[in-house]
Amino acid sequence: MIKETFETTHIEEITLNYLLELPEDYDDESSEGFPLLLFLHGMGERGDNLEMLYVNGIPKLLREGARLPFITLMPQCPDTSFWPDEYRSLKLLLDHITKTYNVDCRRIYITGLSMGGYGTYEMLTRYPDLFTAGAPICGGIGSMKARMNLPVLKDIPLWIFHGEQDDVVPVEESRQIHDYLQSIGHENLKMTLYPDLNHDSWTRTYDNSEVYDFLLRFRK
Repeated sequence: MIKETFETTHIEEITLNYLLELPEDYDDESSEGFPLLLFLHGMGERGDNLEMLYVNGIPKLLREGARLPFITLMPQCPDTSFWPDEYRSLKLLLDHITKTYNVDCRRIYITGLSMGGYGTYEMLTRYPDLFTAGAPICGGIGSMKARMNLPVLKDIPLWIFHGEQDDVVPVEESRQIHDYLQSIGHENLKMTLYPDLNHDSWTRTYDNSEVYDFLLRFRK
């Protein structure tokens, strides 16, 4: 029996295209800084064409004239990958944005729809000290690491959304996460299930200003 140790240095090139929207009152010199919202799109918007991001969710809302009180970061997942696999890339992008713009690091929030909902849970379980609160929409747990780390979400305020008629990502994904977190004493946990909605539970959610108010209630 041969026993050896393999060691090597692996250098990886990371490329993520992204959209960035600054709030109307953004000021580089503000002493307080501005909250940051990371939005993760669904599987259909993967690729290298940022115009695709305007199909759904927050980018669509912003293009239609909505204004949000965040520095809104909207990256695009490569078409050969999935958000739960891009957690390192997303963390490096967040590090870059927080160094480049006037971000209040006590107020970093995350939301995502479908594949982006899976990515939201992945990021929250990988980097629980980074995020202040989250709003996952029609998502679930995408990796064993996220499943094993689920208890770290106990102290992160969450508002979970899902359509009860969803035939793409079953509503049980959200129910199981909610019920587990509730069972371990999560104190800032909400869940909204839409009885009449299928997979698109994000349009109604992102049209609701109470979602953004919920996130902004919290700071580290």
